[in-house]
Amino acid sequence: MVCFDAILVKMNGEGGVNELAQDVLCEVNNCVYWAHGNQCEADKIYVVSHTGKEADKQEETDCKTFEPQH
Repeated sequence: MVCFDAILVKMNGEGGVNELAQDVLCEVNNCVYWAHGNQCEADKIYVVSHTGKEADKQEETDCKTFEPQH
């Protein structure tokens, strides 16, 4: 999730909080969420692994949030 007005946090499994990324960079400029400066403007980002639950390399992951511009 991208938010420029506040810091986003979520609860972790240990009762604490993890800070979520505020700026998500993306070089896929034909995506509807792409904005100037390689900024992703999607409300949520969904990334999956090609190989199951875990990935060992970034090449084994995909952004399922991607939507092509028409």
